[in-house]
Amino acid sequence: MADLIQELNQEALDGVLHYRNTRSQDMSLPYAATLMHVFNHATHHRGQITAAMTALGYASPELDMLFMLMEEQQAAT
Repeated sequence: MADLIQELNQEALDGVLHYRNTRSQDMSLPYAATLMHVFNHATHHRGQITAAMTALGYASPELDMLFMLMEEQQAAT
């Protein structure tokens, strides 16, 4: 995913993504909006996993990106 993001340019983001969905239907949607959906949907799944872990009595890790950035910053020093 990181490689894909690094290779993106404004022309690609302004373009249209053509794909086939899980029902074998051909779809066309704005590329940037579809990319935002992918990241947002990943957040949804992280929340589901956190809820399941909590329900099972496990402590879930900190998921906020700010904490990840702070950890990376501390590791670099």
